[in-house]
Amino acid sequence: MSEQAAPWAKNPEPGATTPEGTNTLISPGAADTGAEPMVTIDNVSKIFGKGKKEVAAVKNVSLTVKKGEIFAIIGYSGAGKSTLVRLINGLESTTSGTLTVDGFEISGKRDLELQKVRTNIGMIFQQFNLMNSRTVAQNVEFPLKVAGWSKGERTKRVQEMLEFVGLADRAKYYPSQLSGGQKQRVGIARALATKPSLLLADEATSALDPETTHEVLELLKEVNRELGITVIVITHEMDVVSSIADRVAVMEEGRVVETGSVYEVSRIRRPRLRNDSWRPPSSRAPPAMRLPRCARTTRATW
Repeated sequence: MSEQAAPWAKNPEPGATTPEGTNTLISPGAADTGAEPMVTIDNVSKIFGKGKKEVAAVKNVSLTVKKGEIFAIIGYSGAGKSTLVRLINGLESTTSGTLTVDGFEISGKRDLELQKVRTNIGMIFQQFNLMNSRTVAQNVEFPLKVAGWSKGERTKRVQEMLEFVGLADRAKYYPSQLSGGQKQRVGIARALATKPSLLLADEATSALDPETTHEVLELLKEVNRELGITVIVITHEMDVVSSIADRVAVMEEGRVVETGSVYEVSRIRRPRLRNDSWRPPSSRAPPAMRLPRCARTTRATW
């Protein structure tokens, strides 16, 4: 079911439930059709294992991310956020449903068929995923080599990207010589190198301190504003969503339970956020994923 076709979504009330068989609560304004879709997810599920070991990581999810927007997906660890991202970039195949990225349906496609669409998707990670044996410039250059760019084109593009993220003077440094924020800037430069239309940020600020988080989020907003790149942010921090996103989807136990503007979803969810005893329905919030105690006063986690 598309967002526009959901008659029950016109005037949702806080705490309202969706009709049987659906899993998305759409707030007013979330179904604005002013922009073309970049990502369309239609009733997608992902199941790992078989029989008694079967685990449904994503359950009947339907979402539309518009071109040019910053869209956030928020939820606790285990909610299905990262699996959904891996479905979007084709690293995992869907069990059922259809998934389209920039007009190309990727569900059910083979790796060879997905190569072209993957060059149109940039990815940044929580732990940076830089190659320690390569310099900053070489890390940024790597996806260009894979994509078959010439040496001259690679050199020019690397310089452009390092200037954009403010690291032109660190081109010959190695990752071990950089701060966490600088490493993530290298990750962003690398993700943008092949000129993607879509940027996926999977918990990209979770390993950073609050000040550095703010700097990285400002850079992502600049990427969206100046380059026109659609950004999907995966996070468990409401402060990240509030500072960067146009719209947000909330995931719980593999399902999207709410979708809408940041204001509307925050209005519904903030009271639960203030309750220290609140936990996800499954009561599974792994201690390893929680913020250090010293950071809890400055960041609101979902």
